[in-house]
Amino acid sequence: MKNQSFKKEKILITGGGGIVGQHVLSFLKKKKIYKIYNLSCRKLYNLSNFKIFKNILIKYKPDTIIHLVARTVPTIKTKKEDRLQFENTFLPVKNLVDSIKYSPGLKKIIFFGSIEEYGLARPPFFERQKPKPVSSYGIAKLNGLKYVKNKITNKNKINFIWLRPSLLFGTNQNKKRFLGSLFYGLKFNKKIRVSMNSQIRDFLYIDDLCIFIGLLMKKKGIKIKGNVLNVTSENWINLNYNFFSYFNKNIQNKFNKLVINCSNKKHLDYYSSGRLFRKKFKKFKFTKFSKAINLTFDSAIN
Repeated sequence: MKNQSFKKEKILITGGGGIVGQHVLSFLKKKKIYKIYNLSCRKLYNLSNFKIFKNILIKYKPDTIIHLVARTVPTIKTKKEDRLQFENTFLPVKNLVDSIKYSPGLKKIIFFGSIEEYGLARPPFFERQKPKPVSSYGIAKLNGLKYVKNKITNKNKINFIWLRPSLLFGTNQNKKRFLGSLFYGLKFNKKIRVSMNSQIRDFLYIDDLCIFIGLLMKKKGIKIKGNVLNVTSENWINLNYNFFSYFNKNIQNKFNKLVINCSNKKHLDYYSSGRLFRKKFKKFKFTKFSKAINLTFDSAIN
């Protein structure tokens, strides 16, 4: 009996140069069962341009698209940022959706939304809740979701899911974000100005997200009502009361000397309900926060 040639599934990753994209790309490459096209250079692949996006789909003819490209600048709300988010977060989503007819073999799209879409909604956030975004980033993401839902119907025969991951952390942490700034300050013995007042955050280990993406890749269909899914381990960390307790006493003392608490009376709690996730993916196991944060810490400091 002759060996049948194995046809690798073609995956197109947009935004593969970002922190999440790098991790997802590395994770999927290790599987060696996918043919991956990584669009990571904005100069070469300006996905805010419809013609460029269309030609990419014509050229690569992907079976699956993992759409990560966005301007990930959180919390800000200005007219300038609204414009930048429209160009760099919303337009790539719109152009992807408007281009799918040029890739007849496309079966699945994994979109990445944001916990910031919920905004002023009451936590813990759940998928059927009405979002109330307050940041330019959250608004652009939500508008993208609305466009996707309006344009991708059963007629397209494309299965899509809109993931809303919690606040991501892991190796190569961005030093401008909360955890990244803490680790950067500790490594170089610099003062760290952060807001540590009583506010709840919902952190997600990026390695867990990659494992979940791998799980979605195996599934032919992703049947989630409303197509929106929170990805959360529900660790729900209070930054003021228990964050530093996950480290040993020596590290805690160093943080206490370096951290300058810039308390801000205006703050939002960001934590999501994982009820739907647990219902649909009962066997999925998240890494314990204490283990994940110390692995991230070790990689950042050493």
